[in-house]
Amino acid sequence: MTRLNANDAFAEVEDDRAGQHALTFGWLTGEILRRATGLRPHELLAEYLSTPLAADAWIGLPARVESRVATVHPAPEVADPEALAGEGWPGVLTPPGIRFSTGFLVNGSPGRPLLSDLSFGHDGANGSLGFADAGAAIGFGYLNNQLANPVDERANRLTAALQHSLRA
Repeated sequence: MTRLNANDAFAEVEDDRAGQHALTFGWLTGEILRRATGLRPHELLAEYLSTPLAADAWIGLPARVESRVATVHPAPEVADPEALAGEGWPGVLTPPGIRFSTGFLVNGSPGRPLLSDLSFGHDGANGSLGFADAGAAIGFGYLNNQLANPVDERANRLTAALQHSLRA
């Protein structure tokens, strides 16, 4: 995959921004890790995290634990097809008000606020969200197995509850 990426021209964009698919980032960082350490990402995870901490964490799920993994269910049918378009920012790679730092959102986005300007993380498909906040010295992760419709407020409500509990 990294050879394919190396031979692929960057997507042409009308100004100084470069466009690459979000999934390319993992392949590229994995190759950097492999070249620096001689180990592939799943081997690094096992050697430095999973095995020493006896943690159930893998990159690539072993067949022996498949029965423990939740099934992902499809999203309910969207009644309003225009909802799929969302508000969006046509023709813009990074919408106004969103800041990135080495692949992470800094304090979220207008539709996915985090705790503070010291928060960094990323949301993902299915309404998932993971972030840390240096000021609050806390990490947060939310995953689910029910695919979400385009406007999914579950992670936002959980983040707001976390923020409320930290203020209490």
